[in-house]
Amino acid sequence: MAVPVCCDDDPIVFADATDLLRGTGDGVTGNLQAAVREPDAMLDGAKKILDFGRPLALSLIALFHFVPDEDGAHELVRRLLSEPPSGSHLVAGHATADSTSEEPKAPTEQLKAAGQDAG
Repeated sequence: MAVPVCCDDDPIVFADATDLLRGTGDGVTGNLQAAVREPDAMLDGAKKILDFGRPLALSLIALFHFVPDEDGAHELVRRLLSEPPSGSHLVAGHATADSTSEEPKAPTEQLKAAGQDAG
């Protein structure tokens, strides 16, 4: 049985996810309020919901344009991947300007200007 768990530190996203991710008779969902820069809190919360004895899928979508390499992005991913068991998978994606002539930080600055940030 798949168990989706949403993790975010934004109170509005957390409230919306709490309303949307309600378990049903067919399964369970979870919602954690934690910042991506707090991997131990994320893992501790996830362990209360997920079975870390079985392979997991970790989805880090639209996060790492907010956590640049110099702020420890690699270490953060290493920590998050240190506890899921063998056979687990990572899905990651982030904004980039690599294929445009724009300044590389432009996508992140546009998201921040719109009020989006990864705590």
